[in-house]
Amino acid sequence: MASTIDWAMVSAWAAMVTAVGAIVAIWLQNRHATVTRSLDILFRLEAKFDGDRMKQLRRTAASGFLAGRFSDEAYYVLDFFEEAGLLLRLKAIHEEILFESFYHSIPAYWFTAKKYVVEMRRTNPELYDNLELVAERALRYSTRKIGQDAARSGDASSWKYFMEREAQAS
Repeated sequence: MASTIDWAMVSAWAAMVTAVGAIVAIWLQNRHATVTRSLDILFRLEAKFDGDRMKQLRRTAASGFLAGRFSDEAYYVLDFFEEAGLLLRLKAIHEEILFESFYHSIPAYWFTAKKYVVEMRRTNPELYDNLELVAERALRYSTRKIGQDAARSGDASSWKYFMEREAQAS
């Protein structure tokens, strides 16, 4: 006895396979677009961070921190990382892409400036909240990546060498 083919069922299965394929293609395209956007943002951040003006601000801010004071230039540097934290919180930049470039700088500046920020938060409670968020996440990222205990990196003394190098940045 010859079997008959249920063409309606074949069509239904073909439509389902096509729909799943389209969904996978859209997902892959979205993932690619997200990575591309993240890289574009990263390149812009790096260009700003490594620009002559920001290098001078970083040198002066780091020198101030090493001397035990919060200089006006430190606001500009912390604002830069606050912006990076906002981009991360809004998921405009991929965490791994951001931290591969800035995972030393972000926590170094946060934990060095933290005592000053805590004081300033008495009058402006949300000040540098995105910087704090990105710094904590950067430490967790570092712990996952290299196994370093993040708790040991949560104080200013851990970052003194970094700040000494920043004060000499060329």
